[in-house]
Amino acid sequence: MPETATPERPRPPARRGPANARARRRPRRGSGGSGVVLRRVLAALGALLVLGVGIAVALLVTGSSSDDGAAAVASRATPAPSQTAAPTPARRHAPRLTHAQRQSRAAAIQQLRLQGFTPISTAAYRPRQTLRVLIGRARDKTRPGLRAFFFVREAYIGTDASEASRNVRVVLQRDSTITLGYKLASGLTSRVRFTWDGSRLQPLDAIPPPAARMPPS
Repeated sequence: MPETATPERPRPPARRGPANARARRRPRRGSGGSGVVLRRVLAALGALLVLGVGIAVALLVTGSSSDDGAAAVASRATPAPSQTAAPTPARRHAPRLTHAQRQSRAAAIQQLRLQGFTPISTAAYRPRQTLRVLIGRARDKTRPGLRAFFFVREAYIGTDASEASRNVRVVLQRDSTITLGYKLASGLTSRVRFTWDGSRLQPLDAIPPPAARMPPS
C-alpha cells in the first residue's frame, strides 16, 4: 500500500506575549523618560531664574526706598541754619570814678584853666595812675596848637614842650609812662614816651622840633 503522507498541522502563529511587548516598549519608555526629566530641569531652571529676577527687583526697590527714607529723615533731623544776626560785642566801659578821683580830675582841669587852656577831652586823665595827662587848647585862640599837661597824682609837674604842637594825642598809657603821638608836617607821626622817674618828668625819645610839630600856616 502506498504510504499516505500525514498532513502536518499548521503551527499557530507566535503569540505576542507580555515579555515581547515589554521588550519592544523599553526603548520608547527610555526616550520618553529622558524628555520628561529634561523638561522638568528646564522648568526648574526657569522658575529659579524668575525667582532670582524677582528678588533682585525687590532688593532694588527696597534699597531705593531706604535711601529715600534715610534722606528724608536726615533732612528732617538737620535743623535749618539760623538767620539771627551775630551778637554785637559789648562795649567796655571805664569803671566809675570815686568821689576823690573826680575831685582829682577837677583839680587838674582847674590847673589848665589857670594857665589859659581848656582840655579837649577828659577821657585821657586816669586818676588811678601815678602819671596822668590832659591835652589842652588855649582859650583865647591867640596861641594856636595843643599842649600836654602832666600830673603826678594831684600835683602838676609841667608840659611836654615849651611850645605848642598843631596835633598831639595820647597813644598809650602805663602807670608811670605815657606815650604821645605828634602829627608832623611831613604827614608822619612821631611817638615820644614820657616817664616819671620819681623826681622829674623825663622824655625817653627825642621830641620833634617846633617847626616839624607846628609848621607855619
